[in-house]
Amino acid sequence: MDLPPFGEVYVPPGGEIQIANLPSEVREYFDAGIELRPGDVVLDIGANVGVFAMHAARVEPRIHLVCVEPIPALVAALARNLESNPIFERTRVDLHPLGLTAPGEPTEAEFLFFSRLPCDSTGEVEEKRRHFESFFDAKAERLRAWLGWMAWPFSAFLGWIPRSAVGRWMTDRVMGAERVRCSLLTAQRLLRMSGIGAIGLVKIDVEGAEMKVLRGFESWERVRQVVLEGHDENGRLAAVIELLRSTGFDRVDVTRPAISEERGLRNFLVYARRSGE
Repeated sequence: MDLPPFGEVYVPPGGEIQIANLPSEVREYFDAGIELRPGDVVLDIGANVGVFAMHAARVEPRIHLVCVEPIPALVAALARNLESNPIFERTRVDLHPLGLTAPGEPTEAEFLFFSRLPCDSTGEVEEKRRHFESFFDAKAERLRAWLGWMAWPFSAFLGWIPRSAVGRWMTDRVMGAERVRCSLLTAQRLLRMSGIGAIGLVKIDVEGAEMKVLRGFESWERVRQVVLEGHDENGRLAAVIELLRSTGFDRVDVTRPAISEERGLRNFLVYARRSGE
């Protein structure tokens, strides 16, 4: 598909509509304050098809991109984009087809890949189901605000869809859900295997596994910046902020992506750096 301003981008069949929205969402990451320097290592965790990587290479082409993505269909598209898109001509790129997790966790897990919603693919399946419930609830609420009492049958149906076995089966078929097995390891082990020292930016978008990924790091003093998108469930935002502050990031800014309210979700975007940098 043609994806301005990045040109031709390979996407798993069926995912074009959602991927088309990614450039505007990725710009919000950089609007938070990200600064890239020549030679920076950029660790892109949850790289998807590479739209964030493209934006980073466009901002500063002389970086070392380390892309981490566990879903096989997304890995295939990402590999083609990293190899063929001219935006990476001056950029060193490495691709790791796996997911990141915390120490002591299994080294393999089942993920749910949505071919029509590839950005929602996740290993935290039950949490993603709850997000779908919130999304349908928000749609029902807007319908009631628009039609009043006449909306009751339709809004009740919308609330039923993600909560019933039949409704889940229906939504899985519509979204092209597929269960896949993916390899996992900790961030620190990946960095050791790759011989990576200082990191200019860690970007994390892992659909519910944020704390697992963060706990997999050890040498935080080598990281200059972190940008992380997550969903504030069970105090996760507070836990993320506490962990980042405890590891030396004294500037931690939080924003709410504009689209999250429309979807009835509690998404957040955290940008952290050290004030001396």
